[in-house]
Amino acid sequence: MKTPVPKIGVGSGRLPHVSQTNQQKKSFIRKYIFSTDHKIIAVQYLLTGLVFLAFGGLMVFIIRWQLAYPWQPIPVIGPIMFGASGGIVLPEVYSMLFTMHGGIMVFFAVTPIILGALGNFTIPLEIGAQDMAFPRLNMLSYWSLFLGSILIIVSFFVPGGAAGSGWTIYAPLSASLKTSPGWGQDLFILGLTFDAVSILMGGVNYIVTIMNLRAPGMSFGRMPLTNWGLFYSSVLNTLWLPLVAAALFMVLFDRRLGTAFFLAGPLAPHEGGQVLLYQHLFWGFGHPEVYILILPVWGLVGDLLSVFSRKPAFGYKATVISMGAIVTLSGIVWGHHMFTSGMNPLVGKAFMLLTITISVPTAVLFLNWLGTLWRGSIHMTAPMLFTLGIVFVFGIGGLTGLFHAMQVFDIYIHDTYFVVGHFHYTLAASVLFGVFAFVYFWFPKIFGKPMLEKIGKIHFWLTFVFLNCVFFSMMRVGLAGHMRRIADPTAYAFLKPIQSWNVFMGWAALFLVLSQFLFFFNFFYSLFRKKKAIHNPWNVCTLAWTTTSPPPVHNFEKVPTVYGGPHEYSSPEAKDKDFLPQSEPRSGQTAYPGKAAQVVPTPKLGMWVFLISEIMLFAGLIGSYIVLRLGSYDWPHPGEILNTSLLGINTFVLITSSLTLVLGVNAVQNRDVPSLKKYLLATIALGLTFLVIKGFDYSHMWHEGFTITTNLFGSCYYMLTGFHALHVFSGVILLTYLWFAASFKSVTQEVLSGRVEASGLYWHFIDIVWVVLFAILCLL
Repeated sequence: MKTPVPKIGVGSGRLPHVSQTNQQKKSFIRKYIFSTDHKIIAVQYLLTGLVFLAFGGLMVFIIRWQLAYPWQPIPVIGPIMFGASGGIVLPEVYSMLFTMHGGIMVFFAVTPIILGALGNFTIPLEIGAQDMAFPRLNMLSYWSLFLGSILIIVSFFVPGGAAGSGWTIYAPLSASLKTSPGWGQDLFILGLTFDAVSILMGGVNYIVTIMNLRAPGMSFGRMPLTNWGLFYSSVLNTLWLPLVAAALFMVLFDRRLGTAFFLAGPLAPHEGGQVLLYQHLFWGFGHPEVYILILPVWGLVGDLLSVFSRKPAFGYKATVISMGAIVTLSGIVWGHHMFTSGMNPLVGKAFMLLTITISVPTAVLFLNWLGTLWRGSIHMTAPMLFTLGIVFVFGIGGLTGLFHAMQVFDIYIHDTYFVVGHFHYTLAASVLFGVFAFVYFWFPKIFGKPMLEKIGKIHFWLTFVFLNCVFFSMMRVGLAGHMRRIADPTAYAFLKPIQSWNVFMGWAALFLVLSQFLFFFNFFYSLFRKKKAIHNPWNVCTLAWTTTSPPPVHNFEKVPTVYGGPHEYSSPEAKDKDFLPQSEPRSGQTAYPGKAAQVVPTPKLGMWVFLISEIMLFAGLIGSYIVLRLGSYDWPHPGEILNTSLLGINTFVLITSSLTLVLGVNAVQNRDVPSLKKYLLATIALGLTFLVIKGFDYSHMWHEGFTITTNLFGSCYYMLTGFHALHVFSGVILLTYLWFAASFKSVTQEVLSGRVEASGLYWHFIDIVWVVLFAILCLL
């Protein structure tokens, strides 16, 4: 009986060769610089991340040297980097170093590699897709990261130097020019903002690609665990990253526009805002950020343990469900970072219980990994060693995390090196080992070249030993009371007896950094040597390993059909090998549970996912307004300041624009392009009318003396309505593009209809946001 092949988003049968030909005709810049090929973009992310990994690693040695030998010249590199001070790290430079080390390693080193490179390369290949759902958006996501990375580098060379407020950018230290002068802090914030935009664009792409572009038979239950981790990570990014984006915008406003969202007392120009508001916004994202980075690594661990144990992943469904439970709980446990902030003890107990609860699904993951290893045929390859290293270091990090969940204990160890050690075990070590496991495992498929296995193993053992020497010692001195963020431990009498530990960590950090030269040598030597890798060197079941190394432009000669799971190792059905590829038919199998048709078309699904992030952005901004208003003792009545009649007219204008766009969507669905253009033009005109009225309102209030710096209400009003006006302006540009696109015959009816419907969702959203803003600003 012939196996049926259902129609899906990527089509079926043999792939077209036209694009392959077009790819060969492209210039070097179009092919390798401004590429829309997910594999090229993955390499761009990988190389960018490795550059910043080396940069951040150098800072590790400088920081540890300063703590080991305070105010002593750094040998060799000191005179080169700090010649003006004789090779000595000055106090203000030390603050910049630990600030930029944290920011660079988290956002510009491991994030591009784990989310950008791992996600971009593996998702389409592992689900049987030709490319990402939105290739151009994928290209823009990388270049947004690149622009952010340039701003980070430039920040080191502006007057005043780089940011020095800590990688968490805590207010009020970061929010006032009195405490953080110069442009370094601003460039750091702007760099993080562009990085956030990059991550959000990538997250939308990942979610839509996994939802809509899976090959026939690739049900969710047949996806590799790495893809599950990337999917969950993208969901968290969509939900919580906008919160910190809102906080960063308000910090910039405080610094450069004279507002005081996070400033109080003598730092504020008026009544002032609330410093703790920033902490809530930051940690609302900051704790999920741990899982944003670690979830793909956990998925990678599950897959690699199965590959190199030559047995199916133990508890596949339990692993997927546990990761989902962690995603659900991760957004409601941020308060344990703020136990010492003065919160109500009862609230602290609630966060304590929630934090302990999240350890349960995490323990399930750990037990499943051990179950996979149990009685497996272990192959100690370089990727497997780093995978086992992840299990070890994350186990230590997870156990020490239980101490931080206890409110009474956290009070004593908060802001000590015990916290730093825990964080580095839980996130830094786990994700760093994840980076190396990813590179060693996927390098043959990405570049078509094998890496040097012996050097990879030596690299692991050196990294494993020296990394534990540094991070375990951090917890040891932390329990002795060693504070973080201090440049000279010898200035404190009670820390002098443990100064030998800092010396030990300094030398261990040096050898840890030097060990990474083995990795970089292995990477670039393997990249340029002539030896070719075989297509499936690890004998993996998943779809990516059924194509060539490196894969062709469209990944597969024809869209693969999936018949089994991702971990069918040591299968009795396998005749001449110990694994069954997912695309290989099983004996007696006459059909397969094919993938259902797309429930939501790709453009609309992409817009819905994007709008979730927009909802969270405005939730952060509006929530901040509510907190500031409730905490103010002198909040003015809006009717005394605002022209509510004019704003009411503007509300009517914007609601009317939604009606005209609905008529436009109906027209395009009926293939009535002339009517579509007419209604689009009407919507554009109404949108511009709204902006003109809004501009007149701003001008009038400004001349009346009500500016963004008048009081907290003025700051909130201009911030909220300004962000909304920016969204309206973006919508007008989008609709104008659609008006011109409707005139081009090259744009098919199906494509035009999808774009108009997706744009309609965006326009209706910004209309709803305005109704909410009008209600809370003018009526309540």
